[in-house]
Amino acid sequence: MRVERNVAASDNQQASVFERAVDAHLSGELDQAAALYRQAGEEGDADGWFQLGALRSDQGRIDEAIDAYRKAAVAGDAEARLNVANMVADHYDQTDEAKRLYREAIEAGDTRALVELGVVLGRLGETDEAKEMFRAAVESGDARGHLRLGSLLEDAGDTAGALSEYRHAVAEHVPASWTELGMALDEQGDAEEAEAVLRAGVEAGDDWAYGSLGELLCEQGRYDEAEEIFQTGIVEERDAVWLPYGNCLASIEGRAGDAEAAYRQALAHGDEDAHLNLASHLMDQGRGEEAEAEFRSALEAGDEMARLPYAIYLLDAGRDDEAREHLAVAASNGDEDAQQLLTGQGSENDPS
Repeated sequence: MRVERNVAASDNQQASVFERAVDAHLSGELDQAAALYRQAGEEGDADGWFQLGALRSDQGRIDEAIDAYRKAAVAGDAEARLNVANMVADHYDQTDEAKRLYREAIEAGDTRALVELGVVLGRLGETDEAKEMFRAAVESGDARGHLRLGSLLEDAGDTAGALSEYRHAVAEHVPASWTELGMALDEQGDAEEAEAVLRAGVEAGDDWAYGSLGELLCEQGRYDEAEEIFQTGIVEERDAVWLPYGNCLASIEGRAGDAEAAYRQALAHGDEDAHLNLASHLMDQGRGEEAEAEFRSALEAGDEMARLPYAIYLLDAGRDDEAREHLAVAASNGDEDAQQLLTGQGSENDPS
C-alpha cells in the first residue's frame, strides 16, 4: 500500500517551485512537473521528492520512484520511508531492507508500520511474530490489524478466530473486510450469511464487496443478478470489480473474449493481480507466449502466486533450467507443491 497525499493547485502568482510543480502535475504536464518537483527537492523541500516519487510510481518507473522516496525519507519524511519499504518489498522482494525500514518507522513511533511489517513477516512464514505485529497494531488503534490477523488465523485453520477478527474489521469499516468475512463464511457452507455480509459491504460502499458479491452469485449460477452487481460497480467506478467480473465471465461458455477484456480493464485500472488471472485465461486458450508475458508481468509486480504456475509452464515448454530457478524460489517461500516438483526434477536428473 502506497501512502499518498492530496495536492491542490496554487492561486498565488508568486507560487513556489513546489506549487508550480503541482500546477503542472494537475494540468497533465508531467515532464515539467517532474523537473519542478526535483528542483523543489534539491532546494530542500522534502515534499518535492515525495511527490516526484508518487508521480514516477504512477508512471510505473519504480526505480526512480524509490530513489525519490529515499531522498524524502533522508529529509525526515516518515511517509516516504514507509513507501520505500512497501515498494522494495512488493516490487523487488527485498524483505530484509523492508523489515529494517519498518522497524525503524516503528521505533520512531509510526504505528502504521506494524501492519506492513506483519505482512512481510507473514509472507516469510514468520507467522508468530506477524501475529504479534497485527495485535500490536490493533492495540495502537489500527483496525487493519484485525483483517490481517484474521487472514493468518484462517490460513492456520483457526476458522473461529478468523471469523471473529473479520467481524471486528467489518465493525470498524476496514476496506475489504466484508469480502474476507463473506468468503470465509461461504467456505464454511454458510452461503446465505455470506451473501448478506457482501450485500452489507455494497451498502457501505466498500469497493471490493461489489466484485465479491457478483462472483458469489456467479458461482451459484445466478448470472443475471451477478451481471447487475458487476455493472453497478462499473458505473460507480469501483475499480476492484473488474477482476472478479473477468473470473465470472471466464466461467461462462462463450464469454472468453469478454473475460479477457475484463481482465485487461482490471489492469488498466491498476489491479496488477489481474496479470496472473489473465495469464491463466490465455493458457486455457492455448496462447502460451502471451500467457508467459503476463506471468512475467505478475512476478515483476511482486505477485509470488504467479511463480509456481509460471514454473509449470516452463516445464511443459521443456525449459527445465528456468523452471527449476522459479521452483527453488517458490519452495524457499514455503510452497510445498513447488518443493515436490523441485525434488522430482532432481530425481530425474540424478544419474544413479
